[in-house]
Amino acid sequence: MPGGLKEWSYEKVKTVTFINDIINETLCLRPAVLTGGYCVTPAKGLQVDEVYIPRDVNVFVLIQLIQTNKQYCKDAHQFIPECWGERRDEMGTDSVLFLPFSLGWYPLIMYGLDFQQNLWLTTFTGLYSCPGKNLSMLSLRIAVSSITQQFNITFAPGETGEKFDKKVLDTFTTTLPPLLIQFQHQ
Repeated sequence: MPGGLKEWSYEKVKTVTFINDIINETLCLRPAVLTGGYCVTPAKGLQVDEVYIPRDVNVFVLIQLIQTNKQYCKDAHQFIPECWGERRDEMGTDSVLFLPFSLGWYPLIMYGLDFQQNLWLTTFTGLYSCPGKNLSMLSLRIAVSSITQQFNITFAPGETGEKFDKKVLDTFTTTLPPLLIQFQHQ
């Protein structure tokens, strides 16, 4: 940020949209909850592609599998924060199923809505949006902007990130293995 940490303010940080792009891409690849909560299918059942699920069936939504499905995003497993901003049209980001801060697909399933036509419905609005979303985004923007202005961040010697990427556990919330990194003052 121009002026560095001495001129840092949250009002200035809010205007740096690339910080949001980094946060969104991170939440897309590593959601806090890999498996969404369960819900019950509506009275008329639910059609998902070629599969019909009858009424009153408990279903789980596997958030990470949906958000990283190549059907919606060809580079679904690559960290490309620009896809949320300057490359949005090129990469088709508006068709990505992105559910950060969602408390589930309850409204979609309860009301029998087509999830492909209502991608953002459960993400940012209504009763099923996480009440802590704004505080979380504020905290993440502050942390990312403050740390990256002060430090160059690299893998520690011998660290490749492979275990961090491949050894994730779904323990209601996502459990990540240690990632050894170095912070060097700029």
